Amino acid sequence: MVKVVGPLFSLSASGTFRREITFSAVNGNTIASGVPKRKNQRTPAQQAQANSVAAMSSAWSAMSETEKQLWKDCGQTYNKTGYKLFWSEWFLQNVSQGNNPVLPC
Repeated sequence: MVKVVGPLFSLSASGTFRREITFSAVNGNTIASGVPKRKNQRTPAQQAQANSVAAMSSAWSAMSETEKQLWKDCGQTYNKTGYKLFWSEWFLQNVSQGNNPVLPC
C-alpha cells in the first residue's frame, strides 16, 4: 500500500507503487528503488501438483457433453457443480493422466 502525500516523488512518499518502485525515507531523504522481480520457481511438489491439475482440467475438457452431464447430475447430490465433483474425485481417487475418476453416484 502506497502512502503518498503530495506528488509521487515528494519528500513524504513511502511504500511500493505498482510492485515496481519502492519509496522509503532514510535520514530525511526519500529513496526510490526498484522492487526485485521474483523468480517463479516452484518446488518439485508444487510442480507435480500443477501438472496434476493441468491433467485433470484436460481430462474434463476432453469429455463429451453426455459424460459431463452425468457428473453435473451426480454433483447435485453433493451440492457441487459437475466440475467441482470431478476435481475432488480426481484427487480423492488419485487418478493419473489418461484415466478418469469413477462417478461416486
